[in-house]
Amino acid sequence: MSKFMDDYEPVEVRLAKFWADYPCGRVDTWMNRFENGQVVFCASLYRTCNEDEMAFSKGWAHEVMTERGVNSTSFVENCETSAIGRALANANFAPKGKRPSQEEMRKVQQGKQKPSVTDEQCEAWDAALRAAKTEDGLVLIGLDIAEFNVPDGTRTSLLAIYTERLKVLRAA
Repeated sequence: MSKFMDDYEPVEVRLAKFWADYPCGRVDTWMNRFENGQVVFCASLYRTCNEDEMAFSKGWAHEVMTERGVNSTSFVENCETSAIGRALANANFAPKGKRPSQEEMRKVQQGKQKPSVTDEQCEAWDAALRAAKTEDGLVLIGLDIAEFNVPDGTRTSLLAIYTERLKVLRAA
């Protein structure tokens, strides 16, 4: 492993910190989507095992089955672990400035190429973001966008729409 990777924690280390702070807590995961070689997971963190408690942190992840590497055999498991890692980072169980987990940075280092996006796809995302009815639906659109090489100006515009729609949904 490169020196660069040493700067990032594995999800397992973050999870150990969570259990140390919340020994009676729980981590719930659920598969939101599984189709066409793609999977989306959501992970929720709870401070106690009380079934009525609201999650204090959530994390989402999206993975694609590949021809080689870990995602050729274990993309579902990898996705679930990534969602847990994101939930833990959202709950501040990640070093300051190091939100991505070691597992996520390994994917970046391996140079995963993202496909280019068409103008039509950007227009469809714009419309879908504006029409999103739930926060979870908004997140799923965001995850879809993240899988593509979107030009910076368009990405900034879509992020502004996402942020505004999120404010509206949270205020409702």
